[in-house]
Amino acid sequence: MAHDTIYDFAIMGGGVVGCAVAFEASRSPEIQSFVLLEKYAAVAQVSSNVLANAETLHQGAKETNFPFVKALEMKRRSDQLIEYLVTRGKGVYRKMPSMVIGVTPEEVQKLEARYEMLKPYFPDLEFIRGERIGAIEPKVMEGRNEEEKKRIVALYSMGYAVDYEQLAQSFMREAAEEAEVLGKTFDVFFRTKARTITRGDDGLYVITTNRGTFRAKVIVVCAGPYSLGFAQKLGHPKALEYAILPAAGSFYYIPRKVLNGKVYTVQDDHIPFAAPHADRAVYNEHETRLGPTTIILPFFERYHFSTLLDFIRMGLVSPGAYMRTVCRILLDARFRLFELKNILYNIPWLGKYLFMRWAAKKIIPTIRMRDLHFGRGMGGIRPQLLNLVTRELEMGIGKFVGEFGIFNVTPSPGASSCMGNAIEDIALVESLLDEWERRYGRR
Repeated sequence: MAHDTIYDFAIMGGGVVGCAVAFEASRSPEIQSFVLLEKYAAVAQVSSNVLANAETLHQGAKETNFPFVKALEMKRRSDQLIEYLVTRGKGVYRKMPSMVIGVTPEEVQKLEARYEMLKPYFPDLEFIRGERIGAIEPKVMEGRNEEEKKRIVALYSMGYAVDYEQLAQSFMREAAEEAEVLGKTFDVFFRTKARTITRGDDGLYVITTNRGTFRAKVIVVCAGPYSLGFAQKLGHPKALEYAILPAAGSFYYIPRKVLNGKVYTVQDDHIPFAAPHADRAVYNEHETRLGPTTIILPFFERYHFSTLLDFIRMGLVSPGAYMRTVCRILLDARFRLFELKNILYNIPWLGKYLFMRWAAKKIIPTIRMRDLHFGRGMGGIRPQLLNLVTRELEMGIGKFVGEFGIFNVTPSPGASSCMGNAIEDIALVESLLDEWERRYGRR
């Protein structure tokens, strides 16, 4: 079945990024009609699901593997989302204490240098020591030896815990209300899985789905690793230089409140994945989550084993380059050690013991094995980009802009950047629609 409406643009993917794009589209004076297509029965069912992510609004200062420029960029993007949360996001977030702790002499030195570098740009950021840390988070100090108590430091400020599933729902409600007030066409189709995307001689994209075909002048694809796959199938030259390394995160939890907020540890500059941290759960204030553990799995969606075939198909685009890139990454001894530890963390009983000894006790020294429970069903897949030309693992968001198409690959901290990404995308969509009108003579 072909749907009659020709939309100004179509959004593929109803995670928090796609929903943020819909919200920004509803406010654009240049966009009169748009549609969102989502393969599941509701928004935010994959990476944005409340159990699939760490519920953190990354603001740049405490992510110690973010270089200076990236930290400032993350602050700008997070501020854009905070503005939405404060004005429209009631019930979606909690404000709570947030700190990154330095325990070893090397970590202390690193946090001191980072504070000096960032304090002019993060006015709320504080450099604090043992007694103040203990006043904010007593369990972080309880049980430490005297040497650690004297040495430990932290970068501290108030932070945000965000339920990104509820945020996606909020974006959709606000988008629908804005579109109705302004007389725009905004359609949403759930259980609608895209099979192919083609482009006709009339300049329109044709999206073939299990519920018929949709036509749009411009497309914005916000479908995680599938965004890269669609870009490759459409022949985007830059997209053909990339592949996906799926990083699966898992969590442990304590079924009671242990912390007042979020406590992070210093990250390894050479590892693009999050170091273990502990958070008061946004969905249950009487639960504390610890993690993530990170292992490489050949799936595009956690607990959806059918996505193994999708992973294989994308790898077959350039199998030789993919294997050479992965082998080059594995040659790094630090990466191999990191992966080995995280594989061990996922082994029943032994994993709990090792996670407690090597990770959890660094944050909560008095934690015991019986306190920890493995979070079954928790965690998701982050589509980390592999550059097949440089043979490196790239951090951050990947955006591929083709002819009248935008393809977003948004691993962590993609959710924190969702508003900034949406603002950029809608500015691009507006310019692409102007170009489409000039080229094809109609809007």
